[in-house]
Amino acid sequence: MSSRRGDQRVTSINKVWQTLRKSAGLEHICLHELSHMNASMLVFSGHSLDVVQKVLGHSDSSVTQRYSHLTSEALRQATKSVGDYVDRVTQNPS
Repeated sequence: MSSRRGDQRVTSINKVWQTLRKSAGLEHICLHELSHMNASMLVFSGHSLDVVQKVLGHSDSSVTQRYSHLTSEALRQATKSVGDYVDRVTQNPS
């Protein structure tokens, strides 16, 4: 990636990112981690993998499929919460 900003040439998003994270004291965080975290939060917020694919700009859906385990976990938790609710209701009928 290469572009111009004023008189200063920006040669790479990585150089810009390195400068930003150093000034913010976040040198341990890389762009890939931010992308992964963004995808994970989208999935946990209930967005479909199709939406996640579009937000992240993946041209191939198989790349986005790596996050499908998160939807499986969300489904497992949702199913468990229904079971827990049924257990509470049947133990303490109103």
